[in-house]
Amino acid sequence: ILVFDYQSEWNTPFERRLVHPYQLVFDNGAWYLLGYAEERNGVRTFSLSRIKNIALTSTRFQLPDSWDYRSIHGNSFFGVFAGSESFHFKIKFLSEFALWATERKWANDQQVIELPDGILLEFTSSQYGKVIEFLLSKGSYAYPLEPPQLVKDWEWHVKEMNTHISV
Repeated sequence: ILVFDYQSEWNTPFERRLVHPYQLVFDNGAWYLLGYAEERNGVRTFSLSRIKNIALTSTRFQLPDSWDYRSIHGNSFFGVFAGSESFHFKIKFLSEFALWATERKWANDQQVIELPDGILLEFTSSQYGKVIEFLLSKGSYAYPLEPPQLVKDWEWHVKEMNTHISV
């Protein structure tokens, strides 16, 4: 078991954590430790850049047989962070990105429907924030159809980005 000081949010004090380290994950340019946090009675994600004074204790632990990184992220593969609620997503990819999108595994339950001008990708995920981040990174080649909140959030971001364009 590891013991360390952790700053969960910027400008908050460091707190002492006792963690059973399960897995290291590299996501979006940063390293994260996934592990069981005794203080929180559950699996948590820790940014390595916000850990200090780390030490290995003499206490050993057994990795649960049921441990699967994907299970804490709703069986979808958009990176480290996930929410507590799962959503059913429908995203349309235009022809320019259709082949690229079909070559990837987004979630265990994903379905791809061929369309005359691209594809429709359907899947379930608890990684709402990562899905919208991904969607915005595809520019005009992908747009959301469901859930309704994703459509609203995506539209807001697109309109907000448009206000920063100067011609």
